[in-house]
Amino acid sequence: MKSVVEPLEGNKVKVRIELDDAEFTTALDEAWGTIAKEASLPGFRKGKVPKQVVKSRVDASFARGEAIQTAVPRAYEDAIREHEIDAIDQPDIELDEGAEEGPVIFTATVEVRPELTLEGYGSLEVTVANPHPADDEVADQIDKLRTQFGGLVDVERAVGQDDYVTINLVASRDGEEIAGMTAENYLYQVGSGGVVPELDTNLVGLEQGESSTFEAADPTAAPPEADEDDADDSQATITLEVEVLGIQERELPELTDEWVADATEFETVAELRDDIVDRMSGQARDRAQSQVRNELATALVELVTDEVPEALVQAAAQEQLESMARMLSQSGIELGQYLQMTGQQPDEFRAQLTEEGARQAKVDLALRAVAADQNLAPSDEELDEELAHLAVHAEVELETARTNLADNGQMPALRADIAKRKAMDWLIDTASITDASGAPVDPELLKIDPHDHGHDEHSEEDEPGDGANEGDAADTGQPTGADVVEDDAEIDPEDEA
Repeated sequence: MKSVVEPLEGNKVKVRIELDDAEFTTALDEAWGTIAKEASLPGFRKGKVPKQVVKSRVDASFARGEAIQTAVPRAYEDAIREHEIDAIDQPDIELDEGAEEGPVIFTATVEVRPELTLEGYGSLEVTVANPHPADDEVADQIDKLRTQFGGLVDVERAVGQDDYVTINLVASRDGEEIAGMTAENYLYQVGSGGVVPELDTNLVGLEQGESSTFEAADPTAAPPEADEDDADDSQATITLEVEVLGIQERELPELTDEWVADATEFETVAELRDDIVDRMSGQARDRAQSQVRNELATALVELVTDEVPEALVQAAAQEQLESMARMLSQSGIELGQYLQMTGQQPDEFRAQLTEEGARQAKVDLALRAVAADQNLAPSDEELDEELAHLAVHAEVELETARTNLADNGQMPALRADIAKRKAMDWLIDTASITDASGAPVDPELLKIDPHDHGHDEHSEEDEPGDGANEGDAADTGQPTGADVVEDDAEIDPEDEA
């Protein structure tokens, strides 16, 4: 096969491809074989008609047309891989020669990923959460642990927030007692909102033996319409009478080495504190690492002034859709059911996906621009390291992973993933990153080892991936690597709904 690439305006290229005789002969033999298997002729069972008999009964031009239909897409894919063309849409193919005889020559015109020129990315400023837990946050965690072992003690003072009070409670509606909201000697924590909010408000300040009668919104009544006149007056109410029988507060055990050794797996207060600090630091770093990538991605989006190809936007939106469908299926929920549960219409849902797809596509292009401008192409060692990781993850030999990626044309995508990861790290190093107090944040704490899955063991939420390119997370700039095998199918939310 011979192929020549010609750049065109509008982020397109034209590929002129000429099939060699051996390639087309193979495709023609395959076409005759397929025709023979499908042929039904008198005296022969279907699929058992000899090829020579079929050739005598079927016009050769038909077989040639079938062979062209098979050979042309195959040759186009080979040319794309050979020239590493970053095609982002389906090609427009025209057969130039060989429709009836002679060499088969065709041209394929296809849109390719644009290369942006990005200005201002070297002076970004973002604010993130402090990757270190504050002392008061650590103290709160220790107090929560102490609370689990605390006891209630009587106090002689007025009721305060978070106190535990023993009360008699009577609720009535239109003079009739409400059985489910009436109790005697009921232990209640002030501020918990366990009955109605008005109960907490009216308990604060009462002394032991004192009572209070007040009105409260009926929790079983439907709220008034927003545009209804005198909405406050139309709200149904109930009457509550509360009597305070006793007041208690939770007394926490003294924070000592003895208590720590008795109540926890640690021997000293220092060991307990160190463990809490370590766990909270992991959670704080995870939040900061996710946040800095989102903030930098948002800043990059604002720098992209070029129009993003619609093909990239739709590809990113489709990846978002497929990712959500996979997550929902793990919970046994179909996409259509999810839309019904959330009250979303397919068109509205698709518009949200398109909006996010446009954002992800811009981040993808911006990171590629930074990588190109800063010469962040991966080294052979970095590429081998990524391949080794993918091989372990896919449970295949290293050379098998390398061959599969090369055969599937995924090596350029893998190199782009690594370059974008390096671009995000470059941005973290060069951006002005501060916490809410204005203090600078160590960029090394914000970087992620893509092969260390233990870094997210403290995370409270999974990060969304990106559909701008295989294996990339546009919101985080932290790609996960190109797929060894591609198996995603297109999904339409309207079909699911």
